[in-house]
Amino acid sequence: MRVLVAGGTCDLINRLIADLKKNGHQVYLLTGARRKGDWYEETFVRYDFPYDEPNMHEVFASVDPDVVIYMGAFDAHYTWEDEGDASAYLGGLTNLLMAFARQKRGRFLYLSSECVLLDAHTETVGEDVRPDARDDKGMTVGLGELMTAGFHHCRNLDAAVVRLNGLYHVPSSLCEVRGPIERMCLSALNEKRVTFHEDTTLTGLYQADALYFLLNLVSREGALRQSLYQIGSMARTPEEEVAALVCKSCERYGIQDVAPQGEGAQASEVLLGNDRFEGEFGINRLVPLEDGIDTIVHTMSQHPERYQGEPARREGENKLLTLLRAALPFVESVAVFLLVTWLRQTFGGTEYLKYIDLYFLYVLFFALRYGQQQAVFASVLASAAVLVGNFHQAGFASLMGYADYLWIAMVFAFGLASGYVKDQLTKRDEEADEDHEYMQVQIDDIRAINGTNVRVKDSLEDQVVSEVGSIGEIYGITRSLDRAEGIDVLFRAAGIVEQVLRVNDVAIYLVSNDKWARLIASTSDTARSLGNSFDYSRKREMYATLADHNVFVNRGLEAGLPLMASALYEEDQMRALVCVWGIPWSRLTLAESNQLAVVSALIQNAVLRANRLIELQRSQYYIPGTSVLKKEAFQRTLAAYKNAAEHNLVTMDVIQIDRPRRHAKATKTASAATGLLRSTDYVGVVDGKVYAILTNTTNKNNQMVLERFRSEGFIATEASDES
Repeated sequence: MRVLVAGGTCDLINRLIADLKKNGHQVYLLTGARRKGDWYEETFVRYDFPYDEPNMHEVFASVDPDVVIYMGAFDAHYTWEDEGDASAYLGGLTNLLMAFARQKRGRFLYLSSECVLLDAHTETVGEDVRPDARDDKGMTVGLGELMTAGFHHCRNLDAAVVRLNGLYHVPSSLCEVRGPIERMCLSALNEKRVTFHEDTTLTGLYQADALYFLLNLVSREGALRQSLYQIGSMARTPEEEVAALVCKSCERYGIQDVAPQGEGAQASEVLLGNDRFEGEFGINRLVPLEDGIDTIVHTMSQHPERYQGEPARREGENKLLTLLRAALPFVESVAVFLLVTWLRQTFGGTEYLKYIDLYFLYVLFFALRYGQQQAVFASVLASAAVLVGNFHQAGFASLMGYADYLWIAMVFAFGLASGYVKDQLTKRDEEADEDHEYMQVQIDDIRAINGTNVRVKDSLEDQVVSEVGSIGEIYGITRSLDRAEGIDVLFRAAGIVEQVLRVNDVAIYLVSNDKWARLIASTSDTARSLGNSFDYSRKREMYATLADHNVFVNRGLEAGLPLMASALYEEDQMRALVCVWGIPWSRLTLAESNQLAVVSALIQNAVLRANRLIELQRSQYYIPGTSVLKKEAFQRTLAAYKNAAEHNLVTMDVIQIDRPRRHAKATKTASAATGLLRSTDYVGVVDGKVYAILTNTTNKNNQMVLERFRSEGFIATEASDES
């Protein structure tokens, strides 16, 4: 199966990927971020896209996943310390669900935990209890549960929530230590004490067990029965007892002088009931808590350096650098202001600078360089310098003139206007850059999707050329059809479909009267389960799919229908059906249906070619004016049916029909007999005797046919081998 796993890197997602690969699934990864440096377990294809990627439907169309697993409550991208985590989480989940719904197939599994429930639940919580948490993470993950359930009920999708209760694991490093059990083991290693809360209980579900049960949900054939499952150990263990188990394991592995230390009581972990999952799948394995703790302590004791601390991630620029960057324009403005003031005082009266207003140019320069903010700051400095200089020269009298104030107004007006223009140009450039960056990201994403498609194509190219069921081998196998004639084409076609699709149950039906399908060839009793004939127009879902020239795939495993079916056409008229059973649910995929479509197309060409040849040579095969085969044609058809019967492709019988007294010629007898037989039966005249081949019939049906002939005045008997 193709499984798309979505989530940030952590031990849980990497172990999940590894287990999926071990079970033969083809794993695709959606990282949820553009950080290509994050390490993940190797997957078939990796997409470094955020969850809100506008082209998410293209990712789903490229992967065409049978199962999607979203890490949900265990997604390492969300620390729940940022106020934007909740909106980003719900927005990304909505985008994933919409892309999944657009696909209209597959299964969506949303991983949740007991965090969606209040700690006030003292009794075992059943699957029918709705999320009621009050913290940011609990409320957000709970809303995700409701969204997933809504898509399940309202859109009739195979989507389910999976709550994992009290999950704990063997952390690979300090940053993987999250749950209370892992923290107790870490405290024993680093602090030589194990802190526990009195009158407090824990639930423990070992990660390996959780993944084992999760794989049951992934591999389940048919749609899941429920929209929510809970998986847990169904056991409460006092923290004091957990602490004792940790101390016992520490002593076993040489970590000495570790002592338990009790603290005040706190709320116990919520215990989730798993009745639905146990009833549908069974809980047939659980690692004891003692063994799980022992494994954690042993790993920590073997690699203590991994748990001694690590450099904290840098989450933003240094505050000092940010402050200096913001203050740099002001420092630059002051420095240039001092330079201009010195030039004005030193050279202001010279012939070169007499008619140049240096302060005005200074304001204009910073307005055009930084915008309105620096224009105002520069204007304030320049105005202050002019007023102070004039005051020193003429005293208070200088403050009474309007010329300086007119100059100040002009400086502010030009500075603000120039700064406004600069701000607008900057804003326009930033918007253009943002649009360009956005479009570039979309182009890069499309290129990445296309690149993965190319890599997938390249990796499967050898299969297309050489594997059993490949197009190259299909072509080679169907060459045998060129050597077949008439009905023998359909017999060989059944064997070809059986070989290419690697199944044992194939049936080919001929269509008559645009309604009835009559069995021609079958490879097993299962392939004959629809009977010798059936009204295929009543199989509405299959009929509608085949009428649109598509391959029918019975993904719902509905009884009374083949698992896959394809039709053979002649001038848009359905002439034959190819029905297949015995395909595992995991192989009911687009690739498998495409194989059947290719095989059907090749068979169709061969069948049409044979039919056209029969029509062109009808005078050689049939007695003129009748549907009665001549001797050679009848013997050839009989030989084809006997050979097919030896290979269990058909059941058949031959009867002899003697001429009634009122008929003088065998031809007339044979022509009259055709009206009492099915369109798939054959009548022929051999050495003056009339014979009929009854196809796909039983002894009971044979007797009914004989009685029918006798009631019409014919003398009908089973033909002997000698005759």
